[in-house]
Amino acid sequence: MMEQFVALYPTGQIRYSQTTFLELTTAVEVHRIDFHGKVEARLKRGTGGALAHYTEHPAFQ
Repeated sequence: MMEQFVALYPTGQIRYSQTTFLELTTAVEVHRIDFHGKVEARLKRGTGGALAHYTEHPAFQ
């Protein structure tokens, strides 16, 4: 599912973020992405760029 999302929307910008969800603005629309379980991340509003999906964290490969 995430692979298809990234294929459809190659870039985006974080519009709003909380500990349980974020809003991602793409060229087409705004998407709400809910986090399942507590995840620590450094996702800040206004951050933008290419979207990617990893099944394992790239730092641990």
